[in-house]
Amino acid sequence: MYGVPCTTVARTVIDLARGEKFLAGVVAADSALHHKKTSPAQLQAVLERCAGWPQVARARRVVESSDRRAESVLESIGRVVMHEHGLEPPDLQVELGGADGFIGRVDYYWPQYWTVAEADGKKKYDTRGQAVNQLRRDSQLREAGFEVVHFTWADIMYRPERVIASILAAFARAERLR
Repeated sequence: MYGVPCTTVARTVIDLARGEKFLAGVVAADSALHHKKTSPAQLQAVLERCAGWPQVARARRVVESSDRRAESVLESIGRVVMHEHGLEPPDLQVELGGADGFIGRVDYYWPQYWTVAEADGKKKYDTRGQAVNQLRRDSQLREAGFEVVHFTWADIMYRPERVIASILAAFARAERLR
């Protein structure tokens, strides 16, 4: 660009995935895919060209673990932490409803456990109205039979075991109710 050599977004994602920790690679890949800066096919093509390069196996794992539906760094980190702690992969950005119709779209959903997890960034509660709407939505989800777990950046980064324990407890509650 402007006479300065640069790499494609796909190549940059693969280089980051090779050179940084797995978590950082997934965050970069999710973001690039979500914002349509690259595609799974482009990432695969770069992986094929870099087949014999150092750490390409880690980059391959990153690409396999990436998901364009992750809407934030916090959601990507949450998914990696869940995976590292042995949780089944959740569905992402699922629209849920109850007897009265649509309730809302959730960050993570395990349909077999009727459990939802929400990654709570600061923007979600910018105003009092947003906070009240979130509480109302959570109440509607619970009334429809869903278990709801929330976590923040600090929770997933500094107390991931508590987040995982909360999700597992929600799974157990849901199983008892079914």
